[in-house]
Amino acid sequence: MKKLIVYIAVLLCITISCNPSKEVFEKNTFDKNLESYSKQRLGEPSERDSLNHDDMGEFIYALVRRHSLHVDMYSILPAEIQKPFKAKIDSVKKAGIQPATVYWNKLLNARIISNKCYNALEQFDRDCKDYFNDPSTVTNDIDPWFKNSIIDVKKNTDLSFADKDFIIRHQTVVRYLIKAMISSIPQPVAVKGGRVALSSCIVTLINCGVGTIADWSAVGAVIGGAFSASTGAVPGGIVGAVAGFFFSLVSCSCPDAPCLAPNALSTPDVCYNQFNGVTFNLTGFGNVNPTQNQGLELFIYSNSTLTNLLVHKLSTSSSINVSDGDLQGSRVIYVRAASNCGSNGGLLYANAAEVFNLDVLGKPSFYVDGNTNPVVNSQVFYNIVGRNLNTVVWNIYTYGPTNGTILSQNPSGVNVQWNNASGFVHLVADATSPCGTSSNGKYITTHN
Repeated sequence: MKKLIVYIAVLLCITISCNPSKEVFEKNTFDKNLESYSKQRLGEPSERDSLNHDDMGEFIYALVRRHSLHVDMYSILPAEIQKPFKAKIDSVKKAGIQPATVYWNKLLNARIISNKCYNALEQFDRDCKDYFNDPSTVTNDIDPWFKNSIIDVKKNTDLSFADKDFIIRHQTVVRYLIKAMISSIPQPVAVKGGRVALSSCIVTLINCGVGTIADWSAVGAVIGGAFSASTGAVPGGIVGAVAGFFFSLVSCSCPDAPCLAPNALSTPDVCYNQFNGVTFNLTGFGNVNPTQNQGLELFIYSNSTLTNLLVHKLSTSSSINVSDGDLQGSRVIYVRAASNCGSNGGLLYANAAEVFNLDVLGKPSFYVDGNTNPVVNSQVFYNIVGRNLNTVVWNIYTYGPTNGTILSQNPSGVNVQWNNASGFVHLVADATSPCGTSSNGKYITTHN
């Protein structure tokens, strides 16, 4: 199996409605960009929520859909545990994975999660599998179901903030990885007589994928918790879930289908060079019966409605290069791949096209992670993990008496001393690479 790797990030850029003041702790050459960023991101007070991890989920989705074959999923972890963490993942994979409840129970026994958190995780995983046991789910918008599940957790007064944060992170990761999986599997309506087989195939693939993602998320949380009980379970769970997503691409199959649609589309995350064009790599196509697979085809459009076709490429390999001339000046492109299944199925498309913005390739991509609900007067270290990070400038946006002082910073993150006033602030990192600048942050609520 190819090296399937992805950076996972927790990008928590929470929206706030007032006009912020800004504490700048280094000379910031991107003040105007940051002000513009804040004004765009700041919304109504009801949107201010330190339990909202949608940016994390959106980042995960983008990575597994656009760069999955070119980035390292273990890089979210501290350098000293990346190799032993991977070794433990490989060990579990070799021995055979158990149901998620087995691993949640290990976290419970290690006192990393509470009994109430365990019960909520177990219920969510069960409900999730029940919900996706229906082929019509693929044609529905799955977001409302997940949003309602998250709302139920937020309203649960029996759960602590730490419980809610752990559960909602898990729900969010599962949600966006399942979205990525659904966008890759065959369309509900197949071609050339394959309709019945593919209808049952969809249920098979979804059930397998949902279970694999949830189970490996629990595995990763246990492994991460063993390295650090206080901080390891969350990133470990994310890495485990993404590992599960990739394992599902290989292990989840449908014997009834003559061949399958491509299930991973990836391009290197480097500055776009018009002289080289852009290369797309695919995996998973025709993996059920490769002898029936006649190759793959790539359709690239300039609009989301897929009505303006820029280029149509055919290949018998897993790599296709598209020249700048082929793109006809377009920098935001919509790419849809298909397997040519020959006489047994014709062209079998992935369920959705994926958008690629060539102008953001190679720009900094990262997450800021740490305690979003610290006690006043406490010191908290916030990690920044990502790629294409040449320089980083930290800022704290204040909206009242709550503030913080940056005590120290290094390439891994920033150490903040919060003051004695409870309230909310926005911690923002502005990062640059030779390809451009990106800003991401985390919404913090301090309490007494």
